[in-house]
Amino acid sequence: MPMEMPDCKLDLSSVLAEVKLALIKFGENPPADPMIISILLPVVAGSGDDFMKDRRGSALRHTGWRGLVRDGHQRPVASIDVFPGEGREQPSIAVRGSEAAEAMAKVVTAADTLAQPSRESMQAVFLNLPSLFVTAIWLQGKEDHFIPTRIDEGLRPGVEIYAEARFRALVSERLDAVKRAVLPEEP
Repeated sequence: MPMEMPDCKLDLSSVLAEVKLALIKFGENPPADPMIISILLPVVAGSGDDFMKDRRGSALRHTGWRGLVRDGHQRPVASIDVFPGEGREQPSIAVRGSEAAEAMAKVVTAADTLAQPSRESMQAVFLNLPSLFVTAIWLQGKEDHFIPTRIDEGLRPGVEIYAEARFRALVSERLDAVKRAVLPEEP
């Protein structure tokens, strides 16, 4: 999957310095060798209802980028979110440590494996449905595929590729569960 660079000024050395500081704050040892951002995916976000409206997610909005930071030996060390700043030169970032990076690396590998034998062009985006605690890499092509990275408040699933119908059924189930939790049935 090609790395998509944001439409904003991204000072890579500053971003990687922030990653290093965050890793220290998390109690993780930053790598001694140089770090690189190996992938940067556009993030689309919205509600579960927004996602379910149509097949292409036209009601979702672009909110930034999700990236994977690796060390010089290609080991995942951090996951980053890049948020474009309004009127600011440098976007803001949020850093997650090695556990999130390792999970993302596995999903990216699965996405690459799925996309490579295909002769069709696929676009990869990171889907975020925060009210449902659902995130996934969304491979958009003739047939869409999803690789969930989170499917509930605390649940990181194993790496599994979902066909579109199966993923939409999962989102529908999560929508129903959240609505029941918020609006309990009357006795």
